[in-house]
Amino acid sequence: MPEAEVVYSDVKFARGKKGANEAVTPSTDSTYSEIKISKTQPSTAELSDSPQQAVVSKGSKVTSERVVLVVLSVLLAAALIALCFTTFDKSRTNQELENLKLKKTKCESNLTETLSKIKSCSTVQPTCPGSTVVDDPCYKCEEGWEQDGGKCYYFSISKSSWKQSRDECRAKEGDLVKIDSREEQTFLERRLRDVMTRDEDKFWIGLTDSAVEGRWVWVDGSLLDQSLKFWSGNEPDNWKGRNGEHPDGEDCARMGAKGGADDLKCWFDAFCSKPQRSICEKSEVKGQFKKCDFTALYSRWFYVSEEQHFAMAVSSGRVIVDDEQQTFLERRMRNIMNEDDKFWIRLTDSAVEGRYLWVDGSPLCKRLDF
Repeated sequence: MPEAEVVYSDVKFARGKKGANEAVTPSTDSTYSEIKISKTQPSTAELSDSPQQAVVSKGSKVTSERVVLVVLSVLLAAALIALCFTTFDKSRTNQELENLKLKKTKCESNLTETLSKIKSCSTVQPTCPGSTVVDDPCYKCEEGWEQDGGKCYYFSISKSSWKQSRDECRAKEGDLVKIDSREEQTFLERRLRDVMTRDEDKFWIGLTDSAVEGRWVWVDGSLLDQSLKFWSGNEPDNWKGRNGEHPDGEDCARMGAKGGADDLKCWFDAFCSKPQRSICEKSEVKGQFKKCDFTALYSRWFYVSEEQHFAMAVSSGRVIVDDEQQTFLERRMRNIMNEDDKFWIRLTDSAVEGRYLWVDGSPLCKRLDF
């Protein structure tokens, strides 16, 4: 730092005079020679730098505070934005909930209206318009009996001896079955495949040689036709038991093969006292039914579901009982069916597989098997 010099010139200092009472001394003047006093002063650069440093220090402090303030402002803005979005989402969710409630109310209202319309439909089957009683062209079987080839068949569930089984068939106004043709044997053999629970679960038929050994006779007294014998393998073998406990041998015939029989041969002789199921047989009977104007009937009582294109014909008796009704329904179906649509009729074999019955309990007439 440069030094500044101060120069003082010769300076004379005169002493003052004392009072009168004081002794007078010769005055003496003091002279000071030139004096230099060096004084250190800050440089111009330093003088100029110091304020700048102060300003920089102050500015640095101010800038940090601003950064903190900006960050806090940004965080506050983000929080406000998040709060706004949350509020908006909640509002939208509440609105959607209200919309769903409105839809639910509307659906319930529509359902109530639809149900009221359905309930308004009468569940009572209407009577046939203009009906007349005519002879039924079809032969029928009683409930529980199966129809085939002009005969009615009953396949028992319980087991009993051959004689007791025959008594039970007679109590039903029939008798143990007599097989008169290959077609009848075919029907029975195939039907037993379905009703048998296991291979030993065979059925008594009305054939026996209990009167004369080897002379097989049907229950109606007729001899077995030698061209209509369906004995299996080496049957009949008249087995008398392992220890001969059945001296009379096997004198009664039973039939059935759960897995099917070669050439329909499924007859076996057995001890007549052995409990077995049985096949009863009797003739068909004719009946009567009410004939209607079915064009008017089905025009009034035919219902088609709009949603499923699914229909059911409803009548006071059986749905299809003659050619006229079948023709009417078949033509009607052409107009309302899609390619894969089918329609329920009141015919089922849910009780016994293969034995189709109308809902009034009457069997399907083979002449009207469409």
